[in-house]
Amino acid sequence: MKFGDIYGQWYLNSTPFAVEALKCNEKGERLLQGRDQDITNVMHKLHRNARITCIDGHYGSGKTSLVNVAIYKCLKAFKAKETNQILIPCKVAFQLKDDLDVDEFTRNVLQHVVLAIKEHQEILTPICDITGFDNLSKVLSDPILSMQSGDLNSSFAVGVPGIASFNMGGRGGLSESVNNSAGFNSVGFEFAAKNLLEKIFTSIGGGVVCVIDNIELLETATKARKTLELLRDRLLTTKGLRWVFCGANGVIHSLAASPRLSAFLNTPVLDLQAVRKVDLKDVIEARIEEYSIRPEETFDKLPFGLVQIEWLYDVLNYNLRDLLSHLEQYCEYVSTSRVVVNHQMKDILFKRWVRSFGEFNYKDISKQISKNAWLVLDAAMSDDFRGTFNAGQFDLFNRNSKIPVTPETFRKWLRDLKRCDIITQSIPNDLEQDSQDELELETYSVTSKGALVFYYRLQEQQTLTLSQHHDWLKRVSR
Repeated sequence: MKFGDIYGQWYLNSTPFAVEALKCNEKGERLLQGRDQDITNVMHKLHRNARITCIDGHYGSGKTSLVNVAIYKCLKAFKAKETNQILIPCKVAFQLKDDLDVDEFTRNVLQHVVLAIKEHQEILTPICDITGFDNLSKVLSDPILSMQSGDLNSSFAVGVPGIASFNMGGRGGLSESVNNSAGFNSVGFEFAAKNLLEKIFTSIGGGVVCVIDNIELLETATKARKTLELLRDRLLTTKGLRWVFCGANGVIHSLAASPRLSAFLNTPVLDLQAVRKVDLKDVIEARIEEYSIRPEETFDKLPFGLVQIEWLYDVLNYNLRDLLSHLEQYCEYVSTSRVVVNHQMKDILFKRWVRSFGEFNYKDISKQISKNAWLVLDAAMSDDFRGTFNAGQFDLFNRNSKIPVTPETFRKWLRDLKRCDIITQSIPNDLEQDSQDELELETYSVTSKGALVFYYRLQEQQTLTLSQHHDWLKRVSR
């Protein structure tokens, strides 16, 4: 191993286990496996006019990758004349924040929408009127959007509503760097961009597909709903834009209950489940084929096999993103530690490392929480709850505890474990809080990190619950 190239020894040109969303391209399509029906469902939803596609799923289930590949296949379908709608991908996924500046967010989205249109200009020019996009005679002095790469020299200028120009010349690639100089006329730019979208997508069907990702980061359904309601008339109903909302913890289902948003959402919400274990082999093989110069020898030489990968997938609560991350970390551990892994030792060494990783997380978190707080994790992973539980089930927790627990202590432990990413809380539809007890609305699930720590605790026989843990790896619906 030289210069940090740890994967060359396995005939890989780079890591096949990179934790990143798949791109909207041929490579993304090749790597996305086990999602055929989900891709079809998203493609159908994207073709529904003026409806926002909604996807909810656990962390690490691959929502963004699914959407990107679905958009790519929609564009392919248009090129193959299988559909009359052209759906253009916006390369950047957008995220909301608590103190959202609507003007800034709108400007940012429309800038990237213009970039998306520019990238697909060759397709659009023969089929629709894009006059005013690259051939206007009036160009004002202050450019607001600069796209330069290599020998490409282009600029987009807006000064007054409806006046826009692209000056094209030379060769090169497209840069997504935006110049937010003082000369930026945001009102003029927004007007021109929306006018352009109106012109293009009146003559043809479709739109530029924009994704708002990780909506659950706003933490409450109220914040998410109010933020999106602010954007409704400004962006979400703009002709020529197709939207996808992605979130976890039930936040998308809560949005669907909003009277001001429900009419624009493409319901029912698509609940994305974890990749089935039976499809995991295809996922891994596709990645090895993509990155290896000798795939068969790579499979033989890697320090783990499919059996170990499937076992770890169970341990991690069927979280594909964290599975790939752990496989990458183990490869680095084997290389930097110069551990010799033969066929007979693959299983032993791999499981030993996973256990030590669980121990590290357990000891690190134990410094931050009460030792008795682990009762919540132990009970949640039992046959009674199988990884998911409602906070209102306190009595069942208490009956099976080896230690006495009060409701106040129980709630504190929930907060502590959530803070340490051992459990995650689903976001309830808070429109119903008047009719239900707040505690009853709080549903929690064990994260992959929590499942890994529990695996260590189970091996060490440290569990604090009287409940049984028979066949605990099958505890979560997939």
